[in-house]
Amino acid sequence: MNRFGRQVESLPASLSGGTWAGDDVHKCLVAQGNLYLVGPGATSRKVYAVGVPTDTHGPTAVIDCDFRADFALLVSSLLGGVQSAMEIRLSDGAIIWQQTGDLAAGGSNAPQAISPAATYAACGDQSGGAVADIAAGTQVAQLQGEPLAISWNGHVVIEAILSPPNTYYAEAVDWQTGAVLWRGQPATGDPGAVPTVTAQDQPNGDAIAFTTGPTGRAVNPRTRRSSGSSARGIRRRS
Repeated sequence: MNRFGRQVESLPASLSGGTWAGDDVHKCLVAQGNLYLVGPGATSRKVYAVGVPTDTHGPTAVIDCDFRADFALLVSSLLGGVQSAMEIRLSDGAIIWQQTGDLAAGGSNAPQAISPAATYAACGDQSGGAVADIAAGTQVAQLQGEPLAISWNGHVVIEAILSPPNTYYAEAVDWQTGAVLWRGQPATGDPGAVPTVTAQDQPNGDAIAFTTGPTGRAVNPRTRRSSGSSARGIRRRS
């Protein structure tokens, strides 16, 4: 449908899901072992064969899709760990870069947050975390707490920090400089509850808008979702 409610394309049920591209017209999805670009008219096509899940190779998901920038970011995971990541050029299906092996930023933990543009991933738990460059396969920073969300360029992380004896607060940190850009108040009334975050990152930048809530956990690889009790906007100073 377009913005006037008129149908512009009819798609089979197998291609009804996917991740919207930045232009809000196209989207990328993995179905039947292939990466598809879906859009109006002749732009819909199979782009790349990713393979079907097996006992040793987990399912592949689209983390980011950008039609104008001509790329899709794919991540394959198995048993809670990220096996591989790759960036595919949408116009011809060529691999721009690919990284395989244990991509967990801090060891055994799988990334909780992955930035689409700069290919950074963050992982960890209440005892601390780390940021890794998944394209290079190297760890680039340590985090004080558990990452909940990450900015588009990957330099700003929203993390949950344990405040003794058993409460948590959220903060936004620039891991390149160590600067704390924003810090919330410890949650009260629900000991041990980890804050949840719903984040919307600025394309091609490090500004990030988010809401925070006191309870619950979610499993979205880029953000942890909640109804949220407060809203913030963070802009990293360059």
